[in-house]
Amino acid sequence: MDTEAMIEDVWTNPSGTLKGVGPGTELDWYVQRLRANQSNVVKVDLCKQMLGPEGAREIMEALENSTTARSVLLGADEIGPEGARAVGQALLKNRSLKTVFLGCNGIGEEGAKYIAEAIENNDVVEGYWLKRNQIGLTGLQAILSALRTNQSVKTLDLVQNNLGVEGARLLEEAFVDAAHPLSIISLYLSGNEFGVDGARHIAGIIRRNTTIKHLYLGLNNLGEEGGLLIAEALKENKTLLTLAVLSNELGPRAAATFADALRLNNTLTCLDLGYAKATKALEGKPNVIEDAGAQAIAAAVAENTSLRVLNLTQNGIGEAGYLAVAEALRTNTSLTHLVLDRNRMPTAPVYQAFTDVLTTTNTTLSKLTLANASQ
Repeated sequence: MDTEAMIEDVWTNPSGTLKGVGPGTELDWYVQRLRANQSNVVKVDLCKQMLGPEGAREIMEALENSTTARSVLLGADEIGPEGARAVGQALLKNRSLKTVFLGCNGIGEEGAKYIAEAIENNDVVEGYWLKRNQIGLTGLQAILSALRTNQSVKTLDLVQNNLGVEGARLLEEAFVDAAHPLSIISLYLSGNEFGVDGARHIAGIIRRNTTIKHLYLGLNNLGEEGGLLIAEALKENKTLLTLAVLSNELGPRAAATFADALRLNNTLTCLDLGYAKATKALEGKPNVIEDAGAQAIAAAVAENTSLRVLNLTQNGIGEAGYLAVAEALRTNTSLTHLVLDRNRMPTAPVYQAFTDVLTTTNTTLSKLTLANASQ
């Protein structure tokens, strides 16, 4: 199929998605159809099309008057700060877009300021995805300041922006400010090198913020001490539904404190202490809660009635830990998904224990992943 036919096929796709068909495609094809404001175009996905700043400008200008497009995805398009300027300017006029994805574009501090200006003046967009953009502390400050006057944004992705300890401090300052409560519900902060000192600030958010429901903290070098701080804060939180602390070098002590939190917290529905796919690429370290940590969490799970999803992937868990978790399923009535993948190879008694409990007692668990085998 030639390029023209491919674009026409995508354009008329009933899913409502205008999707890029590869770098080098004539930009006019996309621009003309976006300017036509055709009613079936709901999602504009031009990720990895190498648009550059000029291409981003043309696409966003074409979207300025759109009344149908709900999402624009320009990830990994090399748009840089000038492309971010074009996005920001278009958002001052567009009143239909709900999701803006700009991941992996190197927009930097300057580009973040343009996005912040859009946040200040646009009350329609609900999600900004800005991962891997080197926004820096100045860019972070601009975005957080803009959010103080915006109550529409519910999702903020700041993954891998090298925010560090000072970034964590700025986040805490913004998210615990009672005078200017932020509207963010889902906050993505993985890969920002917070360390234990940054964990103190993130713990402050968990302890005092009452808006965030989904918090992602993977690959932040928290360590055992940082994990303890996060777990202690969870004991006081009444809002979080999802807490993800993947690949942070947590150990048995942190796991035991998370277990204590699960006894006190009756709101959390998903606890992810598993393994992040980017761990090796970012030179991170997995959590290793081992049998002792698994046993502590299992004892809490036996009593907890709110948790639906528990992920303990690649945590050095062996037979004793497996058996403790299986035993917890005899009394637990809330878990629906349990992930124990990439731990030590289960023994015959382990398989038998899970088989027994799932065939005779537990009727709630619908998905179990056990050491590279799922059932």
